[in-house]
Amino acid sequence: MTESNKKILLPLVVLALFLAGAGENPKGVNERQDLLRKQKVLGEKIESLKREEDFLLFEKTFYESDSKYLILNLTAGRGQLRYKNRVLKGFTLSSSSGKSRSAAVRGMITLTKKEKRPGGKLALMFGTSLVLRSKFGRLLPQDVHTVRVYLARKDLASIFYALEEGTKAYVLR
Repeated sequence: MTESNKKILLPLVVLALFLAGAGENPKGVNERQDLLRKQKVLGEKIESLKREEDFLLFEKTFYESDSKYLILNLTAGRGQLRYKNRVLKGFTLSSSSGKSRSAAVRGMITLTKKEKRPGGKLALMFGTSLVLRSKFGRLLPQDVHTVRVYLARKDLASIFYALEEGTKAYVLR
């Protein structure tokens, strides 16, 4: 090979190798999809761990304080009235529709109003996000756009008189 042939041949070999690697690589596409899927799974796990950390910090705060609080697990349909680390009362929750469970806020909420309605019917209102009440007749205008969760009348009465306005609750979903 002459010197001029080497000068021509070397760039052609490099160009051929470059073009051979430039074709579609289905393995690369699959790897990208796998990485995106793993990223999504890890993102969901991070969110789950953040929610768990938030709940544990909530419990720790109220374990150290001297006040009662509620834990409401809407998906399981269970709730607890707690003081420090003790469960004072367990109760069952129900809602009229599954969408109300998914529409409820997650995390810490504050009891803003205790209401005694005509006929001795009770309701606990957590701002505009949630209302705990027994199942009774017609809705009042302020109930229309909030998530309504129902308790047995005896359970609601015991919780109603045990809590004060400003009491914290934690909603799990």
